[in-house]
Amino acid sequence: MQTSLAIRETVMKALDMFVYVITYFVSMIFIVAAADKRLVIPLLVWIVVYALLLWYFIPRLRKISADQADARSLMTGRVVDSYTNIATVKLFSHAGREELFAREGMDGFLETVYRQMRRVTQLQALVYLNNAVALFAVSALAIRFWLEESITIGAIALTLGLVMRIGGMSQWIMWEVTALFENIGTVYDGMSMMAKKHELVDVEDAPVLVVKRARSSMTISPSTTASRAV
Repeated sequence: MQTSLAIRETVMKALDMFVYVITYFVSMIFIVAAADKRLVIPLLVWIVVYALLLWYFIPRLRKISADQADARSLMTGRVVDSYTNIATVKLFSHAGREELFAREGMDGFLETVYRQMRRVTQLQALVYLNNAVALFAVSALAIRFWLEESITIGAIALTLGLVMRIGGMSQWIMWEVTALFENIGTVYDGMSMMAKKHELVDVEDAPVLVVKRARSSMTISPSTTASRAV
């Protein structure tokens, strides 16, 4: 059940995010370059640093998401098993043991959540820092060019507006990427269960089985048939 929903969410988020991001980044670079090509340099540096951050954190978030999906399945299975057999649990006075059994599953799931949030917090802090440095660099360059009378106020307003918009969009991308790889982890967890290889396989170069004449291995004597009829 988790895998089918995760596949749908993965496809929708991937299409929504990548198409929007590519369109926005490309158009932003062209617009800023039309205002002043020198202001494109800090934006390109920002894109490279942002891509490196995602390259570093995404595989780690994907690993945590896979562990989280497995822990969620374990936790859900334990809770469902306890509730569906609640009559047997109460009959044998094992409510305390079953509660501890379910709590261990919940604690294991929460441990993966804590790991995920620590990574996300680290990524968010570095993204904020990268955005602040990019805004400062573009603002400083724009003011310098304006003092040299090589750029207009309109170009400065346009560039700074786009840079501030990038800051908000980078946060959206970060959370979308986190959710995307959380779903990917769920998909990996489900596929690892459904795509297990057969343990019993044919012998190598085995001939095709051909049955020419078949008969039952059990024979019934006439006396047995007569006794059954009686």
